[in-house]
Amino acid sequence: MKKLFASLLTLSLLLSLTACGGNGDPTGPDAPKPSQPETPELTFAVGTPLTHESTYTADDGTLLLHTNYELPQLELRTADGALYEPGAAATQSAAVAVRDAFNTEMERCYAAVLSNESELAQEARDHYGSDSMSFEYIYYEDELLGEVVYQTDGLISVLANAYAFYGGAHPNTSTLTWSFDLTTGEFLTLDALNAQSSTDSALGKTLVDTLASEIVNRIYEEGLDDYLYDDFYSYVYDLSSTAHFYFSGSGMTVNFDAYVLGPYASGPQTFEIPYSRFYHALDVNTLTSISETFPYAITEGARMRCATIASNVGGIPYIIEHGVTGLLFEPQNAEALGGCMARLAESAAMRAQLGENLYEKASREFSISATVGKQIEIYQTILRRTAMPKKKKYGVLICGAYGKGNAGDDAILKAILAQMKAIDRDMPVYVMSHDPAETRLRYHVGSVHVFDPFRFWPLMRKCRLFISGGGSLIQNETSTRSLNYYLTTIRMAHA
Repeated sequence: MKKLFASLLTLSLLLSLTACGGNGDPTGPDAPKPSQPETPELTFAVGTPLTHESTYTADDGTLLLHTNYELPQLELRTADGALYEPGAAATQSAAVAVRDAFNTEMERCYAAVLSNESELAQEARDHYGSDSMSFEYIYYEDELLGEVVYQTDGLISVLANAYAFYGGAHPNTSTLTWSFDLTTGEFLTLDALNAQSSTDSALGKTLVDTLASEIVNRIYEEGLDDYLYDDFYSYVYDLSSTAHFYFSGSGMTVNFDAYVLGPYASGPQTFEIPYSRFYHALDVNTLTSISETFPYAITEGARMRCATIASNVGGIPYIIEHGVTGLLFEPQNAEALGGCMARLAESAAMRAQLGENLYEKASREFSISATVGKQIEIYQTILRRTAMPKKKKYGVLICGAYGKGNAGDDAILKAILAQMKAIDRDMPVYVMSHDPAETRLRYHVGSVHVFDPFRFWPLMRKCRLFISGGGSLIQNETSTRSLNYYLTTIRMAHA
């Protein structure tokens, strides 16, 4: 179940479905064996729903009962969009079994409401013909309309709204919901979710306890408790038997029908719980994006002290330092991702330490106050630089053996940068590096590759100062190639 929630907050599951075929019998010792039929790549799609609508009238034409039922069905589609219907040899396909499990439950519910229709019709007919009816007859109505409200590769959620009027002061409404795991062919239940205990030591609750606490707090905050039963909270904490739930793109929706938490006049109560409230139920927060800027999923997980694995793209390395505040892997490298997951799965202590480190860094550098401070600083820098007189040459270009993981050279660069900022904090600084991306990320400076003259030559002409520091001319052992390179860059900068 935790894997399911991890798939819903960070990333979608990929479902690869295959089927087995039967073996053909050879017609002779030398006859080639026929190839086994292959099940094509399949996807789940919402198919033609189960529908039924009827009206019943009295002998004089008066409408007595109107029924309307609709529930979804799943079908399988091939990669080209064609409807897939397996032959006898493929009846054991995992995809077919999953589809049939969902459809069977929808068909069971559909048959149940249909079986009650004739009894309702007779009750309406008896009511219409009774001597006690001294007011204008209002026809009975029975509806159950279901639709798929959310679907991913691994999950489908169905919401069905029921409406029933059988005479009396007012109609009754209720909901039915189903959330179905397309990877296992099982329907999710709150009892199953409740069995998963939280890994958040600050809460020490089950997932459903956390949902209930969120709902109760929201009721008090919004002043809804004035309209509910005095002991409404006891029904909230009994979610498994009093509520229905389904998923959406933004969170989990929990619904209580009318009469559950309060009198009919208070109506049904619906609460959407954002996925960010589920992070404490995760052991590891995983983000596998190919491209990102600075995803909130990371900071939301940091808030819950959740150990994090993320792809090394965009702004993610600004908050995830590999081995310190989380684990990084190169995008689309499934083997590296698996290795990171295995490391954290084997060590609760490592998960706890990375989560705590991430929380501290996020609180220090990415809190609201820190973010606002950085934004103000950016605007102040822009205003300050705009007001500066234009200069023909401005800035500094630094050349050295940077970006090679050499601690000595990196220490020299750090010292040079500190001195440049002390002299003029608005001075543009560029560094010639063997790894420009890493240098830009670590030191927040412009960077070009040391062997890319088409990029560093324009900078030489633009900058007022050229510094050769760190792996420069003062060396006790080197090749003539290095010496020639540094002499050439100095000569180019002097030109």
